[in-house]
Parts: sequence; structure tokens; C-alpha cells
Amino acid sequence: MLNPNNGQTISLDNSYFVYEIKLDTNSETNPQIVGGNPEKGWLQYRIPIRKPDARVGEPQFSNVQYVRVRFGGGAVVASIADWKLVGSYWQRMSNFQEDFDPNDSTLSVSYVNLWENSKAPDYYSMPPGVSAPRQLNSTD
Repeated sequence: MLNPNNGQTISLDNSYFVYEIKLDTNSETNPQIVGGNPEKGWLQYRIPIRKPDARVGEPQFSNVQYVRVRFGGGAVVASIADWKLVGSYWQRMSNFQEDFDPNDSTLSVSYVNLWENSKAPDYYSMPPGVSAPRQLNSTD
């Protein structure tokens, strides 16, 4: 919550969304695993934020700045490398695909970004005229 001086202050409102993340490391049985490198010991989980398991209070998606994490049910060793809230709206455009089947209900999408894909082997760069979004967890 931002105060009038544009600084950060603690909100006493106890409203939040609840998500259960399955720590099963088998990507065949855990649909939340969408990538990673199990041989190197890391997995990428995707949690659909618009489908919480429960709501406490009156939470809103308009200004999410903090994430609380609670582990329950036993011992766990976890290293959280990065949190990112990614919003996307994807629409299938049949004129971009050859052999397009209009009855196919599956759409597979991948994403790239400037921070993780600018080096080999991707060498991704921003399209002309597009500037990088400001990250709220950065002082830049």
C-alpha cells in the first residue's frame, strides 16, 4: 500500500489469496511443473493466480506487491530463486500457422524475456520502439 509520500507502509488489511503448490517433482503427475532442469535440481512451477484455492478477506489483484510463503505438512528443503507475476493474454491466429486445425483446443505457448534470454543460445533483444517494463522490486 502506498502512503501519501509515495513510500511503502504496512497494510493492516489481512486479505489474501491461498494457493496450494504441489511439491511432487514428477512433471508427468504434477501439472504445475512447466519447465526446469531436474538433473541440475531446479523446477519451474506455474500457479494460475486467477484461480486461487481459497480467499481470505477481500483480496484484489490490482496492487500485488508482497508474497507470503508458508510450508506445511512436513520437512522441506527449498530454495526460491525468483518470483515473477506474469500476465498474458494469448489468442490463436490461424493465419500465422500452416496446417491449422480449427477444432484443436490446445494452444502451447512459450515466452522469452530480456533478462533470461539475451545471451546464447537465444540472443533475444527487444523489438524496435519497445522499452523494458519497470520492475517494482528494483530500485531502477
